[in-house]
Amino acid sequence: MAQKNLDKLKSEIGKLFNKWRLEKKDGATAFPFNPDRPVEYVFNGFRKLIQKEDFKVDANDSLDFLHATVSLAYADFVLLDNRWTELAEKLKIPPDRVRVYSQKQADRFLEDLDQFKTILP
Repeated sequence: MAQKNLDKLKSEIGKLFNKWRLEKKDGATAFPFNPDRPVEYVFNGFRKLIQKEDFKVDANDSLDFLHATVSLAYADFVLLDNRWTELAEKLKIPPDRVRVYSQKQADRFLEDLDQFKTILP
């Protein structure tokens, strides 16, 4: 049952991506980062990039989109695959909000995460 629901979620988000790409590409409005509404900024930024960028969207991109959107909005450190790291960097999220790492930077991610733990109470 869970796999069926996951497959349905992937399919519905894939349809959403296709719908966005069919819309006028300059239709997504850019607006400044609002720390009270970080998900809105990341979501709309990704929407604009999905409309504008020419990359093949696969089934896993649906879940990557969800993971990246929430993580970039609320986490201090985010480890993403290479494509989503590139897209995240294009969002221009204020650098004091989140640190983004690609798979190639996994060792650095772990080092920084370990160092971050030492400054927590």
